[in-house]
Amino acid sequence: MESLEPPLPVATRRRSSVLGYEQSLMFGRYSEQLATFARYQAQKAKEVKEERVQLEKLLRQQQQQTFGQRISRSCRGLIKSGGNWVLLTTLGIIIALLSFIMDIIIHNLYELRDLLSRDLLQTTIYQLLAWTAFTVTCITLAAVIVKLISPQAAGSGVGEMKVILRGVVLKEYLSFKTLCAKTLALPLVLGSGLPLGKEGPFVHISAMVVNQILKIFGTITSESEYESRFLEVIAVACAVGVASTFAAPVGGVLYSIEIVSVFFSVRSYWQGFFAATWGALLWRLLTVWFNFEENITHVFKTDFRIVNPYETLELFAFALLGVLCGLSAYIFVTLQRQIVLFNRKSTAFHAFLQKNTLIYPILVTTIVAVVSFPGTFGQFYGSWLSSEQSMHQLFSNETWGIVDNSSENPIIDNWRTEYTSIYTNTFLFFVMNFLVIALTSTMPVPLGLIVPSFKIGAGLGRCYGEWLAHFFPHGLNPNENRTNLLIVGAYSVAGSAAFAGANTGALSSAVIAFEMTGQLTHLLPIIVATIVATIIAQSLGPSIYDSLIKLKKLPYLPPIMQSSSVAHKIFVEDFMRRDLLYVWEGATYRYVKHLVSSKKQLNVYPFVNSPDSLILLGTVNRFELESLLEKHLNKDRMAEDLSKMQSQEDSECPVHGKRFNVVNVSIPEDDSLEYSTIARHAWEEDQLDQTVNFSSCLIEPAPFQLVEGTTLMRVSDNMFSLLGLQVAYVTSLGRLIGVVALKEVR
Repeated sequence: MESLEPPLPVATRRRSSVLGYEQSLMFGRYSEQLATFARYQAQKAKEVKEERVQLEKLLRQQQQQTFGQRISRSCRGLIKSGGNWVLLTTLGIIIALLSFIMDIIIHNLYELRDLLSRDLLQTTIYQLLAWTAFTVTCITLAAVIVKLISPQAAGSGVGEMKVILRGVVLKEYLSFKTLCAKTLALPLVLGSGLPLGKEGPFVHISAMVVNQILKIFGTITSESEYESRFLEVIAVACAVGVASTFAAPVGGVLYSIEIVSVFFSVRSYWQGFFAATWGALLWRLLTVWFNFEENITHVFKTDFRIVNPYETLELFAFALLGVLCGLSAYIFVTLQRQIVLFNRKSTAFHAFLQKNTLIYPILVTTIVAVVSFPGTFGQFYGSWLSSEQSMHQLFSNETWGIVDNSSENPIIDNWRTEYTSIYTNTFLFFVMNFLVIALTSTMPVPLGLIVPSFKIGAGLGRCYGEWLAHFFPHGLNPNENRTNLLIVGAYSVAGSAAFAGANTGALSSAVIAFEMTGQLTHLLPIIVATIVATIIAQSLGPSIYDSLIKLKKLPYLPPIMQSSSVAHKIFVEDFMRRDLLYVWEGATYRYVKHLVSSKKQLNVYPFVNSPDSLILLGTVNRFELESLLEKHLNKDRMAEDLSKMQSQEDSECPVHGKRFNVVNVSIPEDDSLEYSTIARHAWEEDQLDQTVNFSSCLIEPAPFQLVEGTTLMRVSDNMFSLLGLQVAYVTSLGRLIGVVALKEVR
């Protein structure tokens, strides 16, 4: 029956529906009580009021930002608008300030050591105890800081930076706590008096500082931007670390190219020189502003003779010095590696040292401190001199061997005793620093090896030059009869550059030596010595950084010498892996599960069309395969399927009606559990036999491919090094026949 009442207007229907009004045939009625409606409206009004209060509070917070927040927002906008230039200027200023503050702390620690061990105590045994206790205390505090805050702060960090710039992510190596640990522990290590340096750690510190700047101001927002801009900025930061400790911007950039960077973009040259110049200039300006220097000068200023600085025949003498430095650097790297391997032996004593990590640095420091005490053996090689003081004196223009022993000389007196001459002391300086640095560089504390390498080479060059001046007082040319023709200090500079170049594998050490000393008169002889030393050391073994990378088993590809003909005769088919693990379109979940669980070190798998043809279609990540398994074998999905099966079995039961008495039979708990386990196992087995659906899986359609005839040189330098590849697939007419990973290329 149709309603005889006319329909209500729209406005009336809207008002009447507020309390749940329902229109009936005769008259309307309210289905909702007034009290319920009132409570609902009150709750709604309360929520609106709370939202308004929160909005007003947020507006007040935005209007009343703290000073730090406003500064941070302004800096973020400035860095984003200024690009890398503002970022690198900030980096140079921060690193220069850190370097200057650290120099002051180290200088004060040296004065404190001399005060405790020499001025306050007069008895030799008490001076020895104070000397040893001070050194051990500093190293122990540094080791405790590294152990408690961040173990990644140990060492120089240059090797790790080489790996990071290759595209490998090392956990915590650029974190804020690693920065704090290295910054706090490094002054203690250098102030203890051990012959170690700060240049290597400052390369790591610069990278960590720029990483924190990028994080704070959020200038990198995507992964693609990270891969390009971040790695370029990190490479430039490494140059700033060297420039702010040597005042050598040119050498710092070249060092970053040679040692740290696998591939240095040409557009980064401007940025590198810009940031390195800022850091070096501000560091030297701070020494003038705080009255440590009268003017901006070179770190180790020399005054070699400009007119006829060397004879032509001396080039052979400098080349021979390069041979000695190359051989010494190879022995140094080998000795340091053997010490590390000795510490890793599986004996009860070594297990005790590895369990108690503080025992080893304490033991090593105690031995070194006792041996280097100036009242005993340390007097024979100037152990009380800092690295800066010893190198200043070794670079001296004066030939020490021709000075009268009866006359007093404040510099030469440090290198002779009543028992020994300058020839013996300079040789002992080289030998003792050689052994001590090789031993102390294995301790788990922040330390650098660039300045120690300069120091060892300077001692060897000085000893070599003094003996040369002793045997050839009138010069190497027999046709000339001139007195004191040889400049012994130049051999010391050449020895420092040659040993550092051979030890680190960087020819830029010669450029750093030029900038440190301010001398270009011996440019050609020093370069000759450095090149000869580097060639000999690289032909015998790896550099100190490559050796540490191998010892730590870091994923890094060492460079192959271009002149090596062997690398051009080895092809991909000679070292590729032929036992392939792959995924294909018709694979089952059981196969995928076995594949993922069998080789847990693999992160990427090749994706082919079928096991027979092996046509490479792309690559799939381990994470994608694990996600497919997790979704397919989901517990909720299993419970839903089992419940459906159970309900289907119940509906198909033939027993119906009320003629039967239903008796509740209690099933033991063990039987029910066994039934559940069997059901789950049967369901999982059924699911594993199903074919995988790769439609929701992300597949990389263009993996990097090689052909069988590609040479090792091309694979190593042009592909894996420059492109930062981890794995490449070898194909023949599209068919997958092998795989080459970074491990095989190494």
